[in-house]
Amino acid sequence: MAETMTLRAYLDDVKRLLDRGAATEVISHCRYILQHYPRNVETYRLLAQALLQKAQEQSSGTLFDEAIEVFQRVLGVLPGDHVAHIGLSEIREHEGRLDQAIWHLERAYEQLPGNPMLHEGLRALYSKRDGDSRTPAKIHLTRGALARQYVNGQLYDQALIELRHALEQNPARLDLQVMLAETLLESHHVVEAGEVALQILKKLPDCLPANRILARLWLDNERPSDAQVFLDRVEALDPYAAAQ
Repeated sequence: MAETMTLRAYLDDVKRLLDRGAATEVISHCRYILQHYPRNVETYRLLAQALLQKAQEQSSGTLFDEAIEVFQRVLGVLPGDHVAHIGLSEIREHEGRLDQAIWHLERAYEQLPGNPMLHEGLRALYSKRDGDSRTPAKIHLTRGALARQYVNGQLYDQALIELRHALEQNPARLDLQVMLAETLLESHHVVEAGEVALQILKKLPDCLPANRILARLWLDNERPSDAQVFLDRVEALDPYAAAQ
């Protein structure tokens, strides 16, 4: 626990540096942390943000490419991570790839439905791509965003309906599969939650929510030896989550 708290305090300090625009220092600190915690997802998130910040300052294609790689690594652990999607949206807009920029910002908006900054960001991208006359005054919520709203309100049955419809249309969306697994667990459909989590891990073995779900299910069934492989991954990816 002491190591976890020390890492927590260190990451908080690094976040403050990032907020002050000290991108070079953040990159250095993150690379040092990764020598000791080589799979820690929060460190990768901060590293990606700092790389993007520095890339924007220097107009460096190499740094943009590095930021893309690290943001994608974050999404391999947390497929719905809104910070990673926002960062990738900014990069794709910089590249002039507006469809991809919109796609990533839509994914972020699904995690934070109703967020005014993301709403206006989406409208700006639509306007840039389609023109002001074809830009809607209000962004309609996708099924994923509706599901998130229902989950936030603990309306799990309605969320499951939206998620199943969304996955019928986009079966490869791993972020939706993660939300489905988490919602199934919260609504006490534990067997199906475990099945969905296992399917996710076949594609993303480091997916943090899926590993947490399976660790919890095995521990709830008093089978700690079966839980251990999943707990080990959780600890490597997020020691603070493992300590909880």
